[in-house]
Amino acid sequence: MIVLKDPAQLPLYDQPIVSSLSEVLVQRFQDLSGDESSNCHGYIVIAEPGDGVKALEEETGCPISFFEYIYDDPLYYEIVFILNDGGSAILVFVPKVEGMDADLLNLCQDCA
Repeated sequence: MIVLKDPAQLPLYDQPIVSSLSEVLVQRFQDLSGDESSNCHGYIVIAEPGDGVKALEEETGCPISFFEYIYDDPLYYEIVFILNDGGSAILVFVPKVEGMDADLLNLCQDCA
């Protein structure tokens, strides 16, 4: 599992999963910052093969069924958890790659 709390962390991950999502991750960090470019209102989690529902729930502190929405992209699922009325959020990316937890992918597919 990759946890990104700052866009400056992106270059630190030379992994295909992060590289394939780099453009959307930069955009999501901008979205989380809103008008305050130096203040991020949330963070991003990228599931890796072997990470299941329980591991994501432990990392985010959110039951996976309490998502705001799940976006289905051809390359990944994006699960959004809104934490408060101020717009704080946790974004969870579940790449559609070999070895990804089947239960997690099925849950995303069923709810997207």
